[in-house]
Amino acid sequence: MDYDEDMDMDFNLGANLYDDASPDILGCPNAQADFWDLQEFADNCEPTAESFIIRQFGFDDISPTDFAYISQANGWYTPGGGTSPDFIGEMMDLFGIDNHTNANASIQDLASEIAQGHGVIVGIRAEQLWDQGPLQDLLNWVEAQFGLDNPNDSPANHAICVTGFDLSDPDNPQVIVNDPGHPDGQGAAYPLDRFMDAWENSSFMLTATDNPLPAFTAMNIQGYVNQWLADNGFDSYDSTSTGVAEMYSSQETALGVAADSGFDWNGLSDSVHDIATPLKQICQDVAGVIAGVAGVVISANLLSNALSSDDFAYDL
Repeated sequence: MDYDEDMDMDFNLGANLYDDASPDILGCPNAQADFWDLQEFADNCEPTAESFIIRQFGFDDISPTDFAYISQANGWYTPGGGTSPDFIGEMMDLFGIDNHTNANASIQDLASEIAQGHGVIVGIRAEQLWDQGPLQDLLNWVEAQFGLDNPNDSPANHAICVTGFDLSDPDNPQVIVNDPGHPDGQGAAYPLDRFMDAWENSSFMLTATDNPLPAFTAMNIQGYVNQWLADNGFDSYDSTSTGVAEMYSSQETALGVAADSGFDWNGLSDSVHDIATPLKQICQDVAGVIAGVAGVVISANLLSNALSSDDFAYDL
């Protein structure tokens, strides 16, 4: 679904609003915002949303519009008809990105995917997520009163990427998304209950990558590196940890071994090299583990508090 320019907006907009390293932010919405783009056609939201994830795995030289043509050529996207939910994830398969679909997920399931650094696509009903003024609010209310606010009578009509949660205010948790159908959809944040109302119309369907996004892995490795340095009596070598982060985020083989990344360890100064050499092996060993562990800890401590708040009582 595309966006009507006459709609009024009342949510947080734009990139660089979030500190991905903050304990109040679940996921890496700021890093993912760099891969947002506006869908070119009225009905190609799904291939555009899927491209946001695929491009993070080293295919950033392919435009979102090209992804729409790829999807069309494979019979998944139909101009004028959009993309069936049954085909979500097919294009990731084509590019070798393993993924899975949860047809009736909970908010805890969604938070777990984000906490593990997975790329996530969900189906929503756009009219219930976007602020379209009092008339649309009235229509949404009428639908609810007559029992029409359900996946059968008011099915999902839009695909977006969920990139994180902002838990800085436990009484008002925000869901952060990259929305291809809205011109201000880059890193947009919505109240959790409003997001749930829109997501419900897809029967809470989500599709997520099996492995962490490169940016999420790099972010956790960088923190691990600095902690290792501190634990071993060294100052925090920002240049060393930044190099490690760039090594894992800038290459197509971002989740591979350091030897394939093109990072010049021998070019470091002797003092830093003495520290970096053992870290090289450490980073290889923990790359596949640290993201999930760190994410689940954050999720347990923060999201559970937000969901148990007296002010949040969404009935699942």
